[in-house]
Amino acid sequence: MSTRHATLLAALAAACTTDVGLTESAKCDGVKQAEEQTVDDAFDRDLDGFFDGSNPDCQDHYDEGDLDCNDADEDINPSMVEVPCNGVDDDCDPATPDEGACYDDWSGTWALAQSITYSCAFNNVNVNFNRLLVEDADPSVSVTPVGGGTQPGTMDGSFTSDTEFTASQLLTGSCDEDYQFDGEFISGDELSATLTATFTGTCLGCSYQSWTFTATRQ
Repeated sequence: MSTRHATLLAALAAACTTDVGLTESAKCDGVKQAEEQTVDDAFDRDLDGFFDGSNPDCQDHYDEGDLDCNDADEDINPSMVEVPCNGVDDDCDPATPDEGACYDDWSGTWALAQSITYSCAFNNVNVNFNRLLVEDADPSVSVTPVGGGTQPGTMDGSFTSDTEFTASQLLTGSCDEDYQFDGEFISGDELSATLTATFTGTCLGCSYQSWTFTATRQ
């Protein structure tokens, strides 16, 4: 065998063992090329029916709903339902964010965006707090305001849904103080709540109060 033939055979053998790949000559254009089994199959690597959204040609020729934000995973594409809290954009839609109520335990310290203050009955009623201590013992929950005041103390209650709960505290005496707390965990780090205070009896200037506020997990 001549040196020239040997060189040619070696080159052919190398070509046969090299994965040239359709993507070197194929173009994402919505047209079936001779080397394609189906239209633009080289740009649907995970075979889920959606095309590579990172490819400029695919972006030019396909609607957004036909583009895959992860063409290496068949379980990620615009037809999927977003699964909260798994760290994945399942449906390739930023409008359905992965973030949400992702915590199984809401216990901890929550800091209010503003302090809640109120006093009456010659300061025998003194509401003053800027933090909450939450104890999650699902389905039970307790909330304790923390600050410079003495009321309302620890309010006990229960969850009414995965993220919503109510808690209350009734302080009896010549002036009965009824505190009601309605809260919802908006996300893993945000709480929205309303606290109301109702006074009955000899309450010396105390009147119904309602505070709506937000708090963040510390």
